[in-house]
Amino acid sequence: MSDTVQCSECGLSADELQRTAAIRCPACVRTFRTELFLLRRRMGVQGVYAGRIPGERGTEHASLHEELSLAIDRDDFEQAVVIREKLKLLNSRSNS
Repeated sequence: MSDTVQCSECGLSADELQRTAAIRCPACVRTFRTELFLLRRRMGVQGVYAGRIPGERGTEHASLHEELSLAIDRDDFEQAVVIREKLKLLNSRSNS
């Protein structure tokens, strides 16, 4: 039996993610955060996966995720908290 990580929501395994480069559900993004980052890096894609959010909010969302990643890389955790709060606000507006 393999010790591979699986998504608790849809059952996608890390092995299948590596083969297909496709996620199935939002829980996959949380479960495979590191694997997605490394996979995207190998594909030459910069930044953190921000999901499929249409239009202007998607652009803002992706931009904030990039800023968050850079703040964390700089160990600027105070700024990271501010950006995280902006993301939460944007997400709450998206769900309304």
